[in-house]
Amino acid sequence: LIETDGEVERMYFLFRFHNMDPARVERMPIREKQVLFSFAAYEIAERNAEIESLKKGGDDHGTSH
Repeated sequence: LIETDGEVERMYFLFRFHNMDPARVERMPIREKQVLFSFAAYEIAERNAEIESLKKGGDDHGTSH
């Protein structure tokens, strides 16, 4: 496996689930990229919480929407 700081995983997530070209993300201004990665990290955490909740048989996945 390749060791990363999480940026590659977030770029893949954005590509896979939001159809964002990694080259486009890479060219973004640093502040814009930081905000985008923060939103992606939040969404990943929410999805993981939902998966864990479903594994435990619950229907509350921790989102407010």
